[in-house]
Amino acid sequence: MPSNTTASSAEKPARRRGRRARLIVLALALALVAGVGCGAYWGVGTVRASFPQTTGTIRLDGLSAPVDVKRDANGIPQLYASTDEDLFRAQGFVHAQDRFWEMDVRRHVTAGRLSEMFGAGQVETDAFLRTLGWHRVAQREFDEKLSPETRKYLQAYADGVNAYLADRDGADLSLEYAALGLTGDYRPEKWTPVDSVAWLKAMAWDLRGNMQDEIDRSLMTSRLTEQQIKQLYPAYPYDLHQPVVTAGAVDDGSGKWDPEAEPSSDSPGSSSSSGSSGSPGSSDPSGSSGAGSSSQDGGTAGSGAGAGPESGSGAGQGAQTQLSGLSDVLDGIPALLGPNGSGIGSNSWVVSGSYTTTGKPLLANDPHLAPQLPSLWAQMGLHCRAVSDTCSFDVAGYTFSGMPGVVIGHNQDIAWGFTNLGADVTDLYLEKVSQTGWTSGSRIKPFKVREETIRIAGGGSKKITVRETDHGPLISDRSSELERVGERAPVTTPAPDRGNGFGVALRWTALDPGNSMDAVFKLNRAKDFEGFRAAAKDFEVPSQNLIYADTKGNIGYQAPGRIPVRSEGFDGSMPAPGWNPTSGWKGYIPFDELPYEYNPKRGYIVTANQAVVDAGKYPYLITKDYGYGSRSQRIHDLIELKIKDGGKISTDDMRTMQMDNQSEIAKLLTPHLLKIDVSDPYVREAQKLLEGWDYTQEPDSGAAAYFNAVWRHVLRLAFGNKLPKELRVRGECLNVRPADSTGPVDDLNSLVRECGQRDSDSAQPDGGDRWYEVVRALMDVEDSEWWQAPRTRKDAATTTRDELFARAMQDARWELTAKLGKDVGSWSWGRLHQLTLKNQTLGTNGPGILRWMLNRGPWSLGGGEAAVNATGWNAAGGYDVTWVPSMRMVVNVGDWDKSRWINLTGASGHAYSDHYTDQTDKWAKGELLDWAYTGKAVEAATEDTLSLRP
Repeated sequence: MPSNTTASSAEKPARRRGRRARLIVLALALALVAGVGCGAYWGVGTVRASFPQTTGTIRLDGLSAPVDVKRDANGIPQLYASTDEDLFRAQGFVHAQDRFWEMDVRRHVTAGRLSEMFGAGQVETDAFLRTLGWHRVAQREFDEKLSPETRKYLQAYADGVNAYLADRDGADLSLEYAALGLTGDYRPEKWTPVDSVAWLKAMAWDLRGNMQDEIDRSLMTSRLTEQQIKQLYPAYPYDLHQPVVTAGAVDDGSGKWDPEAEPSSDSPGSSSSSGSSGSPGSSDPSGSSGAGSSSQDGGTAGSGAGAGPESGSGAGQGAQTQLSGLSDVLDGIPALLGPNGSGIGSNSWVVSGSYTTTGKPLLANDPHLAPQLPSLWAQMGLHCRAVSDTCSFDVAGYTFSGMPGVVIGHNQDIAWGFTNLGADVTDLYLEKVSQTGWTSGSRIKPFKVREETIRIAGGGSKKITVRETDHGPLISDRSSELERVGERAPVTTPAPDRGNGFGVALRWTALDPGNSMDAVFKLNRAKDFEGFRAAAKDFEVPSQNLIYADTKGNIGYQAPGRIPVRSEGFDGSMPAPGWNPTSGWKGYIPFDELPYEYNPKRGYIVTANQAVVDAGKYPYLITKDYGYGSRSQRIHDLIELKIKDGGKISTDDMRTMQMDNQSEIAKLLTPHLLKIDVSDPYVREAQKLLEGWDYTQEPDSGAAAYFNAVWRHVLRLAFGNKLPKELRVRGECLNVRPADSTGPVDDLNSLVRECGQRDSDSAQPDGGDRWYEVVRALMDVEDSEWWQAPRTRKDAATTTRDELFARAMQDARWELTAKLGKDVGSWSWGRLHQLTLKNQTLGTNGPGILRWMLNRGPWSLGGGEAAVNATGWNAAGGYDVTWVPSMRMVVNVGDWDKSRWINLTGASGHAYSDHYTDQTDKWAKGELLDWAYTGKAVEAATEDTLSLRP
């Protein structure tokens, strides 16, 4: 199509037919809406009103020259401009065209202003977000930290968004605003540069590391001993799963990381500069200290040896209640990227040209995030017509609507990808508080106090007072349960009188102003590894693994981020005593001492949330809570298998690896399950499904369905029913002995009914690869007390591994009979493991008809928890997909137009647009789209051209 068409240009016949079909669907939808009383307000025109103009000419004030917006058959835009500011002004305009509702909701999250859109039900969420103060920190970053150039780009982007908003309101912006207009008079405000910067805080929050683990370990102390808790958080299995970096060390002379140096075995991450040891110590797998148990229908339940308030091993009963309150608050915070925990991760790997069919590096990336509609990502190209000092970008990839630049992708010289590093960048501090301040040593220090006013849709407001200590905001003020935090919290250092308990403050790197936004633009323009590392140095939060490849054939890796150095004796695994002046952070790991690799001898680099470096050979503690490396090792193995004996890896091989569905836990357990002597013929029918199974989790696999059900029940019987209610799924009830019970274990009269309190997406045991290592350590201890499960009305108690496995196989048979039918031949994993894409606001909590209009699915998926094709599910909560590869890309470095990419949904955030979910079917099948980058390829792929003119 010509580059200067008019808005009335003739459309292609095929596209007209597609739009007619969509209008029929719209008419049916609106007829249903009319049936529930909304039709008087809405018509087809209401739904179509917000669809963006993609051809012709639009005037955009502030441009210095025309900008062309070229869209392909999937609506993916490629922007061509003559100056940097014009490029970002146009990016803001186009993002607003496609995704403004998503942008508006995000900025209300980051500012703690959801109540202004959705009413009083969001006040508690807003109060917590205001206490954290994301938007305030973003404002300081913009005012004090970011370069003048970055501020200029942010302002140009905001001007572009506001140009789009200038003549539009309500239904002209999106269907959601039309719906919101039925219940209130909300009007969007102008976009500001700080709205863009604040989005990085939301990213950092969802990728914050081990805060949930810190809470969970504390909550476990009500029912488990310190030794038992260590068993549930085993050491990273370095003997099984390689870390990212296997060579290199901090040079004693220069004090810098040297990727060629041999690591010293006597420089553990437990040195005085780093706090306690790098991973939880290995523990006796026998469980001899007595795991507590429980019963769903009357069995005996033990309390374990719950650590008392003076043991120093975790939070006591009072702190348990308060930390549970904090966990409930965290569940209520919108997880914009996904449920925090084992799910938040990604795969990325890069292979040197020595091992590829192209002779140049190939780079793959697929971040694992919450399934959302629209997808978190927006594909886009940002091109200067001629790269120069005044127009310096020629970059394409995945962007965040609401933020300028490209987050993941490539430019003309380099390609890069991200995975979550998982650094421990948060600590909870117990604070001795009073009306006048908080205790530090022998002093009472005054709070830093500010007032916030939360406005509520429909009128009214609520004022809150935020108090801060030197460690951070007092988040315990945001929950009545948390007001008494620490009434019995165990401490190992001299502590002040508890009084009515301790408060809880949050120390988090993202609450200190930084310049991560500078890093985005530096990365977009980097030309070599030196420029890439310079950009990484500014990428302070969130801490990400960055992989790299360039057109000269080099590959590399950098671990960036502001990672705290803790005082000796403090490792971030449990709340720290805030009254101890030595418990604070001593500083941050110097960037020059953070691990990196450049052209490693193995010829490839894999990052998939595994350990960055062997903790015993690195002088700093990065975290005690890495992912356990199942996905990363599988990718290692697939690469090694392919290149063995001189084999080469192609672009399609990289795509195939992304879709690998093998289950590591199935490979471990299935041989044992097949040895169980099953007498029940119905259970035996199910057991036979596992015979000859190759451990892959395809959507049509009956074996995968049955095995994953067995795994879920093994976890429930061995561990889930022994955990405190604060970690179990909300509404699932057990008969248990009270945590402080001292009566006989078999005293059935002492049982009380106790119901779970955790959201199903974050309940435990979630079945991630941490649990693989927990079970692996117990497999040879056949009589471990973890294998004990109480009797029920229909089942005898179990005392050994095989007895518990047999019961899990039986329970799984009956569960799947209820869900999938009696005939095991009809079972399939995809019928259990389904993805429904939901609009993150009205599609989740709106009226049923709106959910029907805005949501899509379900899709039956393969893959699973800790598989490379990481379609995650929480074993405690069920089989539904809770996080996904949010996009996939394979970059063909140097021959850019042969790169491939896909998004979870589509380019558009407008329901009933052609591009709302037009990529999802291909995504579900593992297919990728062609990725045009050069001017010639983009022109050949262009379907619509819009000219933005001064």
